[in-house]
Amino acid sequence: MFKAFIVNDRQVKNVLSDANNIYEEANIIPSIKEECLKVLFKYVEKKVFKHFPTEIREISAAINYIIERNPHSYPNEMSREFIARRFDIKVSSLDWHIKNLIEELNITKIQDKAGNPYFFEDLSLINSIIISQCNEILGTHIIFSILDDKILDIDIIKEEICDLILNRLKLIPKTFQFSLQYIIVSLIQPIIDKIMEGK
Repeated sequence: MFKAFIVNDRQVKNVLSDANNIYEEANIIPSIKEECLKVLFKYVEKKVFKHFPTEIREISAAINYIIERNPHSYPNEMSREFIARRFDIKVSSLDWHIKNLIEELNITKIQDKAGNPYFFEDLSLINSIIISQCNEILGTHIIFSILDDKILDIDIIKEEICDLILNRLKLIPKTFQFSLQYIIVSLIQPIIDKIMEGK
């Protein structure tokens, strides 16, 4: 993930230094600031060959919003308007950078029952566990569908995975159930479709 040649790049150092100062001015607690800077580094590394980011304050604010709104922080009242005021930027600019970061870094957005957004990264423990459980449970169902000559039932598989994640592992709060089901289907549906095509 971290390429050695980029660490010594003066531009990268300047961006990280500027962001660090911005976070300190905004009184972001050290643990959150560290997480934000890690995400910023990943973003800079990914974008470095296209164009170097210049709107550091706006990017830093968007990263802070994403990091602060982790599913484990539920319920979280921190709004986009609050973040915009905290970093003295426009909400419209914040929204644009949030969307861009989600696309560039494969960040997953998950919603509570009220539709409020929360986020987790592709390399996060939450994402890793969701993917691993999808693969494990789907794999078991595939084996028995072959043995019993039955069609895979995506609804049954989805509910089993969801129950494991929410009720047995208690990975995230139950308020994310419907959004989690959508994520699970997006992961297992392509695999099921390929299997059905091969029959």
